Amino acid sequence: MKKNTGTEYEAFVGAIQQSLINSEVSSNLKNIKVEVNKKIEDINGIVRQFDVYWEFNLGGYDYKTVIECKDYASRVSIEKIDALLGKTSDIPGLRLIYATRTGYQIGAQTKANKHKVDLLIV
Repeated sequence: MKKNTGTEYEAFVGAIQQSLINSEVSSNLKNIKVEVNKKIEDINGIVRQFDVYWEFNLGGYDYKTVIECKDYASRVSIEKIDALLGKTSDIPGLRLIYATRTGYQIGAQTKANKHKVDLLIV
């Protein structure tokens, strides 16, 4: 049996996000590129990896979004949300999204909501 590395799920979520962005016919934003396996350096000089990333500029402001993808057999726990918040705390200005196929434990939902992390089930 082939080991699930999550790579296929990351590519799947990235493709969905790119399709959604491409279908925004009313948007004046152009050239939004979704990147899978994006590396970003934090304020400490540490390079962090993100499953899916995109950015655009509007009115002189940069908007950056990251998606953490987890293809688990069980619901995502609060510890996974904590890990995302810790990983991104030294990278200012990111919008955070978490994606999974299996859903989220109640504590994870509560923590994500309090910290404005959007939760996807795809």
